[in-house]
Amino acid sequence: MQIVKDQIFISSLQNILENIAQDSISQAMIFNNELEEKINNLAYMPFKFRQSLFHKNENIRDLLLPQ
Repeated sequence: MQIVKDQIFISSLQNILENIAQDSISQAMIFNNELEEKINNLAYMPFKFRQSLFHKNENIRDLLLPQ
């Protein structure tokens, strides 16, 4: 499995991290690190997360991070 982080992903993530960093830079860093770890693990367990609530394709999954 190959995971491609396209420009939309990178731009969206940057916006999310900037918003989190307004409250806490350390929390933004923690969020980014946890997301990277989960994305990297997808190559080994692609169906670990639930099927997406927004798509009918069973290959599309919702990756949730604890809040």
